[in-house]
Amino acid sequence: MRYCITFLALCLAVQIILLVGICYAQEETAEVEMRLANGKPVEGTFKAAVPEGLTIHSAKGVQTVPWKYLSAGTRWRYERPMLAELEAKRIKAEKQAKAKAEADAKAAAAKAAAAASTNKPVASTAPINQPKISIPGLASNLPALPAAK
Repeated sequence: MRYCITFLALCLAVQIILLVGICYAQEETAEVEMRLANGKPVEGTFKAAVPEGLTIHSAKGVQTVPWKYLSAGTRWRYERPMLAELEAKRIKAEKQAKAKAEADAKAAAAKAAAAASTNKPVASTAPINQPKISIPGLASNLPALPAAK
């Protein structure tokens, strides 16, 4: 029994040392460099990820490096979050457009119901101009077109 308790205490001490060591190592790691496709590090600091590429602030000023010129690791680190953010914005805009369309439909239905309750015809938003077509040999209640000269 004594050996079992000693062994468990030793295992607990090793786990604590490993945990402290891992946490300390994570605090000391430097930011991963941005690299071009040929492996050369990009000079400057990250400013923003945009659909056109990576915007970098360097001694030459602010410049955008296209995605195709960046290494796969750099693209994976910066492009994926940017694309996820764009997708979230697209979904949000889609939901807003759908809600607006539903609100417009409800408003149109309420307007039609109000017009029906007062026995007034609903004013159409656009006049309907349909051409009058007469087909020879077909009886129709539409007036015939004048004959071409």
